[in-house]
Amino acid sequence: MRSARSAGLLLAGLVACADADAARPQVRGGPETAPVVTRGRLRERLLLTGEIDAADAVELSGPRTEDWNLSLRWLAEDGAQVAAGDRVVGFDTAPTLAKIRELELSVVEAANAIGEQQAKSQVAIAEKAFEVEKQKI
Repeated sequence: MRSARSAGLLLAGLVACADADAARPQVRGGPETAPVVTRGRLRERLLLTGEIDAADAVELSGPRTEDWNLSLRWLAEDGAQVAAGDRVVGFDTAPTLAKIRELELSVVEAANAIGEQQAKSQVAIAEKAFEVEKQKI
């Protein structure tokens, strides 16, 4: 939306600059003679303002991540024809993969801690059962 507005303003500025040269009267003669003004071609100027909206567009969205700033690995050329299902953007996956590996490591460590705690609990239960049998004897 913003680039379309910028493009429209740039186009209006270029048209205004091009018409400025044509609107100047043509002057003949040098510094020692009186200038002669001739009639030039009259051009109508039209200043357009507003926004440009696409007649037919498809909304594109990116992945939702905790890090809103995603690096792009590649991007389809501007104005290229794409079909449904074609890749338009390639994101840099290195930070995301590093975070996934970190989370997987946390899961493995938590599983090891749970296994260790279960083993300690089983040892404690066995010791208590042994104490009970010892007290019975």
